[in-house]
Amino acid sequence: MEDELTDDGNDDDRSFMNYTEAYPESMDEESDNVSYDLEHQQNEAMEKLPTIFQLMNIAPIHDKSAVNPIRAKVDEVYRNLHRLCDVLDGKSQVSYDANPHGLLICESNELLDGLKRLFDESDEHEQVRLMTIAPKRWGRQKIKKWFHSKTNQARRSLILRRNQGMLAYLQCLRGNASLSDATIDAVMKFYCEDGISRVSSNAKDTIQVNKKPVAIRFME
Repeated sequence: MEDELTDDGNDDDRSFMNYTEAYPESMDEESDNVSYDLEHQQNEAMEKLPTIFQLMNIAPIHDKSAVNPIRAKVDEVYRNLHRLCDVLDGKSQVSYDANPHGLLICESNELLDGLKRLFDESDEHEQVRLMTIAPKRWGRQKIKKWFHSKTNQARRSLILRRNQGMLAYLQCLRGNASLSDATIDAVMKFYCEDGISRVSSNAKDTIQVNKKPVAIRFME
């Protein structure tokens, strides 16, 4: 069987070599087409970018091979557009800097990816602590969505930041360690099992949990 597989593989290799030897001009044409498409796209970019830079009063570009300086100018366009939005929003141009850390957008995204990885590798208590660095304008739902966290964690992070500040450590005022989210979920699941509790016979007996109606249960 191995000999047959090896022979088949050799046959494929020989077929490809025979094709390239028989039609070398076809391979060259494909390579030329790829090169032409790339060059065409680059030329289009060189036509559009200077027009945008001119609108923002940014120095033009001349060398398309120097990508990093071009990317820096693109980020400058982004910051200028933010400043224009701030004018419409009535914000002070002096007090707000769209790029206070001097980072490229790709560098900022790389840092945020690292933060998400740190969050994923942290325990539940440390995750709540990390979530306190979320922007102040974010509510519980936005925090939960961005961090892919549990609702309870997002709520606790907001309370923690409000009471103790950013990156504060979780503390239990009673001196006892707080229950983990996994423990809370396990207890809730246990008491919702049939035989432990039963659903109310009155369909109107419901409570709101995370803005969703949940049937009231009674202990057996």
